[in-house]
Amino acid sequence: MQEAIATARQRRPFTILGALIALITLAAFVFVATQHVGTTAPIVGAPSGTASVVVAKTDIKARVPITADMLTIVKMTAADVPAAAFTTVAAIAGTGAASDRHFALIEIKAGQPVLANELVTSSGDASPPAPAYLPIPPGFIAMTIPTSEEAGVAGYIQPGDYIGIIAIFDRGSTTATKTVFNNVHVIRVGTASSTISSTKSGTSISTVNSAASTSLTVVLNTCDAEYLNWFLVKANLKYILEAYSDYGQGTTNNPQQSAPCPIDKATGVTNTDVAKRFGPSLVP
Repeated sequence: MQEAIATARQRRPFTILGALIALITLAAFVFVATQHVGTTAPIVGAPSGTASVVVAKTDIKARVPITADMLTIVKMTAADVPAAAFTTVAAIAGTGAASDRHFALIEIKAGQPVLANELVTSSGDASPPAPAYLPIPPGFIAMTIPTSEEAGVAGYIQPGDYIGIIAIFDRGSTTATKTVFNNVHVIRVGTASSTISSTKSGTSISTVNSAASTSLTVVLNTCDAEYLNWFLVKANLKYILEAYSDYGQGTTNNPQQSAPCPIDKATGVTNTDVAKRFGPSLVP
C-alpha cells in the first residue's frame, strides 16, 4: 500500500503537466476559431480590399472605336475583379489618336468590365465571329444583293454595318434618283466558305469572307424584299455607308422599323405599287 502511494506521488507532476498542455491547446483552438465569427471573409486565400476597374459607361457596339466618354471607373472587391480587366481609362482610350485606338470585338453592355480579350487595335480585326445560324428575326428574310468597288463604298462595308440604297433611273434626257431604303442591316459580305479544323476541344468550323466581295447579304422583311428586287431589275443601285451613330435613326423606308411580313403574306409588287410608295418619277 505504501509503495502504491509513493508511486502516485512520483507521477503527480507529469499528470499536472499533461493537464496544463491540454488546457493550453484547447484555449488556442477556441481563440483561432472565434477570430472569424461574424465575418464572411474566408480565413485563407483570397485577396482583400478593393480595386479600380474600367467598365462601359454606355452600351458599346462591336467595331466601334472606344473613346474616354464611353468608359468609367468603378470600385470592385479585389476577389471579384475579372482577369484581363483594366484599371485606367487611358489604357484603353489613350490619347485619342488613330494610332492609339481600341475597337470593341463584341458588344459590351453598360456596367460590364472592359476586358483585353474583347478589344482589338484595328477595325479590320473587329469582324464578329459567325454564329451557327444567320441572325434573322422572325418575319424577316436574308437576301443577297450585288455590289462592286464603286457601288459598295470601295469595300468598306462590313458585316454588322447599316447602309442606305439609292436607286438611279436614266431615261435618256431624264434622270431620277432617290434613296429608296435606309438602315438596311448587312449581316454578311461576300461568299461564305467553311474551313474545318481540328482542335484540342474537338472540331471547329470557321466562316471566311472574300476580301474582293461582289455581294452583300442583308436582312429585311419579305414585302420590302419584293420592292428591292423590283429596283434591282429596273434601276442602277448605289449603296451608302451610314455612320454608326445614325444606326436605327429615321422611320421612312427603314427596314429595321418595318413590321414583320410573314413569308406567306407577301402579295407581289407592280409598277403601280412602286409609284404609290416611292413616287411616279421612278416608274418607267
